[in-house]
Amino acid sequence: MSGAATAGSSWRLVVAMAVAAAVTAACMATHPIPSAHSFGPQSTPASTAEASASAPTPTPTPAATAPATPTTTATPETPAMPTIGLAPSGDWKSLNWIHIQGGLAARYPTIVPDVLATMDDGTQIDEEGPNVFLGGVKGGYIQLLWDPFQRTWTPWLSADALAWRQGPAFDISAWASDFANWDKVATDADTRTACGVTVGDFVQAANGIVVRASFECQGGCGDAYESAPAWWTSTNGLTWTPADLSSTFGKAGITTISGGANGFIGLTENSKASWTSSDGHAWRKGTVPANAYRVSLPVSMNGGFVIAGVVRRPTAPPPDAGRCMTVPEVDQAGTVATVWWSKDGLTWTPQSLPGATGERIVMSLYRIDDHTVIAVEDSQVADPSMDTYTYWLSRDGHTWTRMTNLASDAWIPVEGSDRGLIDMWGSPGDRYFTIDRDGSARELTQSGAVPQTPSVTQEFVGPVGLLVTDGTSFWLGVPSAS
Repeated sequence: MSGAATAGSSWRLVVAMAVAAAVTAACMATHPIPSAHSFGPQSTPASTAEASASAPTPTPTPAATAPATPTTTATPETPAMPTIGLAPSGDWKSLNWIHIQGGLAARYPTIVPDVLATMDDGTQIDEEGPNVFLGGVKGGYIQLLWDPFQRTWTPWLSADALAWRQGPAFDISAWASDFANWDKVATDADTRTACGVTVGDFVQAANGIVVRASFECQGGCGDAYESAPAWWTSTNGLTWTPADLSSTFGKAGITTISGGANGFIGLTENSKASWTSSDGHAWRKGTVPANAYRVSLPVSMNGGFVIAGVVRRPTAPPPDAGRCMTVPEVDQAGTVATVWWSKDGLTWTPQSLPGATGERIVMSLYRIDDHTVIAVEDSQVADPSMDTYTYWLSRDGHTWTRMTNLASDAWIPVEGSDRGLIDMWGSPGDRYFTIDRDGSARELTQSGAVPQTPSVTQEFVGPVGLLVTDGTSFWLGVPSAS
């Protein structure tokens, strides 16, 4: 299953932002540099949710001399944006879609286009993904836009997904020496601009936001350069401060971080300890359940933290090699699915999972929102296509209820601060499900300009609805109670 935080693995829900690929002609392609690009609106009124945050003009980041910027052109005249109200607070039954052409809508930030690879048949492909990360902050949406020509990374914030406000560019001086090293080996302009940012974490708690990201550069014939991760924190999503969290976590490192109403929590890469924080600045080393044989990545939710994993039966046979596969973390026979709850990341209490089957299993957790977490038991057999899945839902981390109508494993969570959805992907478009008050998953009907692309890779549920992008265009799904 894609998108899960799996037991004992180093899985990351990473949205690959942007590495503008430049592969040499000897490998496969030529890469025309775009002749023009526009980067963001000139001015925009602040929304109510954004009024308290300042947005000074971005300043250049100290770094190695960047390649020359292509010639810019004026943004085409565009129609006025519709007025969108807040999403209904009750149950949602439908989504009415509005198509917002990326960069062409009034007051909408423009994504710098990737350098495309031209294949032998003349088609052009984006090998590494878009130059935009889409996420959410309390009361709004956020885009982090990477410009591979200027080497700037800029946040944009919106309360209604239509009018966006620009913040100061990130201080990426932590990568200055890496860019300098890359520029020494880059042999042409295409290769020099073939660098992008990959977000490993973008998480929010009540008192702050944490971002962890690295940059990658693509050379010829698949050669790549990847930097060490850098960290930033923010209180409003517009202004960001570098943070030296790598030294805090030390050699044991930290896996993907979860953020929620109870603060932040992460797991050391060796799964021996947890780390918690209320604001993203000061961190405290915690524990993991003492009797756990393997644990998943933990999640933060309203009132506490949750971690899933397995314990071994007292009479379990010795661990075996499991099925023939390349993932060594898969749990062995004789294990029992378990979830634990903790208020502080120090003391963990096991919770009941009705109907847990045990045996050769992997446990995962999906955080949908602050009040909704799904636990998944993957019972594995020799043929991965024959795996069976069991799902439980909890609103508080204590009481877990079997979900019987989530039959497919081809889904991912679409997080939101106050409400999330489930995205079940397919062709010609994705299907979206809400979690009703009784814990069942119910499909939302869709109308309007429904996204008809299989490459919708980034999405977030915010105050006015579901915003999704394929890296070029945007669609806003406006929810209705009818």
